[in-house]
Amino acid sequence: MESQLLPVTLQSCSSALPAGPTPRAKIFLPNIDLTVVFMVDSIYFYSSGAADAPKVLFRALQEAMVEFYPFAGRLAVSEETQRLEIDANSAGVPFVEAVSDLNIADLGDLTLPNALYRNLVFTATNVKVLSDWPLATVQVTKFLCGGFSFGLSVNHALADGISIIDFMQHLTSKARGVENFQLPELQFDRTMLAARPQPTPKIDFGDVYYKASEIPSTNSFSTMEDMVVSTNLASGNYVVTDLVSRAINIPASKVEYLKKLAMSDGTITRCSTFDVVATYVWKLRTAAMGMPLEHQATMFMAVDVSKKVTPPIPRGFVGNRAFPVAVRMKTEELLKKPLSHCLTVVREALLRADDEFVRSWIDWSEIHRGIPRFNGGFYISSWWKFPFYEMDFGWGKPIYMGPVLTQRVEFVLILPVSPSRPEGGVDVLLTINPQHMARFETLVNFPIL
Repeated sequence: MESQLLPVTLQSCSSALPAGPTPRAKIFLPNIDLTVVFMVDSIYFYSSGAADAPKVLFRALQEAMVEFYPFAGRLAVSEETQRLEIDANSAGVPFVEAVSDLNIADLGDLTLPNALYRNLVFTATNVKVLSDWPLATVQVTKFLCGGFSFGLSVNHALADGISIIDFMQHLTSKARGVENFQLPELQFDRTMLAARPQPTPKIDFGDVYYKASEIPSTNSFSTMEDMVVSTNLASGNYVVTDLVSRAINIPASKVEYLKKLAMSDGTITRCSTFDVVATYVWKLRTAAMGMPLEHQATMFMAVDVSKKVTPPIPRGFVGNRAFPVAVRMKTEELLKKPLSHCLTVVREALLRADDEFVRSWIDWSEIHRGIPRFNGGFYISSWWKFPFYEMDFGWGKPIYMGPVLTQRVEFVLILPVSPSRPEGGVDVLLTINPQHMARFETLVNFPIL
């Protein structure tokens, strides 16, 4: 398909309300939540079920929100603290039913993310006040072939990947009529991640974060589709302009090769898929962007701190439990040193993410309200272990699941590969300018950088 937007017709938009009584609560948002107040869109395709899906999923959503009641709420500003919070006011989740005059097969290769899918996820427009901005939306689009897509948009401040998985598993069980599905005990109270009464960070994050007073008028944080910024490395902001997003596969055989290569000189004796893929992508992306050898290359990694803090974050916690951990290295060192060396530096950074690191990060953010000094770097997060391909509403597992492409130049995602693809491995979703992307694709086909 040549069009940049998939043609669909919206048939109806209703507000899905919880099917039963729910608490009216104000939910505190920790500093980690306040850094991710944006929508994350994902799309699932199913080969059958279009005739009944809208009715079944609308009812399932209503039932699921009895337990996941904050999903029906809105953001608000606390009168007491003047900071954002969630108002669990049961305002509802917009539920859109749409149709397409295409067959799913007409969309081409469903195994990779595609900008065409933008119209398959409902975006609330013309929102003039905060209280009108839904925390989640759902769109069910029916195709001529009898299949359908399920588009979900969720504010990241509301939930992280683990929380979304719990929500989706609960939602799909409701759709299938499963009565004995066991949810973990949900915890919506997030005050365990609040700053200390007297914020006292023992770690200074000023080398990798701007303080609020230092943030340049043009910065690369949360770059959106319509944001065009151009500065240079010397200014402390390296931002690309014309952007392209692509999911690039690193097959299972390549992942295993990289692991063996990293361990071949005896420097390390084990490495995880995330560690080796993140390090590899860091090397390739830095090389592709042509950063000067004296430049300080930076990568922020999303680290689940559930078991690293005291007390541990409970399994049923609904919120954000992944904190950014930065690793820095001179470009020359990153590109010229072997994979094992770079991987060791990455793992040393990950090991720093203990309880004091998290508490200091929270306290530092409470005082300085900073944003990352990306300076050409990026934030990498992994979805590849999440069981998205197990989400069965009653018509079988999805034939494809993935994020909707958005041009956030600082964000890189490691995604699961569709079970239908024999090469396996992981897909790496990244956004850079076309020249850098071409260079990245060339480098990824080399045995090793």
